Amino acid sequence: MIPGAPTGSARPRLPEAERRQALLRAAQGIFLAQGYAAANMDDVARGARMSKKTLYQLFSSKEALFEAVLVDHLAPLLAIAPEEEENDLREGLIAILKRAAEHLLDERHIGFFRLITAEVHRAPELAEAFHRAGPGRGKGVLERYLASQAARGRIQVDDAARMAGMLFGLTIGEPHMRMLLGLCGPPGEEEISERVTRAVDIFLDGTLVREPPATGRYASLCCPLDDQEGKPAEGAGKRGELIRGIECPVRPARTPAPRRRAKTGSGAN
Repeated sequence: MIPGAPTGSARPRLPEAERRQALLRAAQGIFLAQGYAAANMDDVARGARMSKKTLYQLFSSKEALFEAVLVDHLAPLLAIAPEEEENDLREGLIAILKRAAEHLLDERHIGFFRLITAEVHRAPELAEAFHRAGPGRGKGVLERYLASQAARGRIQVDDAARMAGMLFGLTIGEPHMRMLLGLCGPPGEEEISERVTRAVDIFLDGTLVREPPATGRYASLCCPLDDQEGKPAEGAGKRGELIRGIECPVRPARTPAPRRRAKTGSGAN
């Protein structure tokens, strides 16, 4: 053998980013299959076809590895809304919530949630890791989006964090709980789209800032009433009708004032 020649069993050293991803993929499968307590670093290293030395160079402990797996899993939720969606309030909200629903209403995410719920009493560090990986990483995309739209005067939101939680619950809460209980599988794309769109329309109906009819973008969606008869003006939607997701207000028709009788003098001839 020629000195220095590569052997058939030698493997090229992968860049650190690729080694990290290989370890995260292996760890994710092992955590979901075995649970946090039963999983061990030896299995992760073997699953990634790497040494324990390499594993510990990148992740100092099992807790650090689990947190990194969660961060990697939740990364799509932190994606920033495209610029065009920044200018279209309704479409921006729909895009953010659809992306979140498709990710959170997935079997893999449900598996992580069940894992943390089942083992958090034995390993409290799981709850802390989940908090740091998700909610604790600063404001979420939806919260920041709501805050920015409120600052621009487009919606009335006094607490963006609370509103984001309510909107997430309206969109994802019920199907997420049903999946956790094993009562149903993940919803399809059409069902997610319909649920998200309805939730956004309900939310905007309660928070949208209505501008004057002459200039407001959504003003034409409401039902300006005829001053004389209390009927919708020509071209306006019917009361209670959803137009572009904004419900025309149901206003009672005006009751005509009773006509006064002309007084007649008692001494008239």
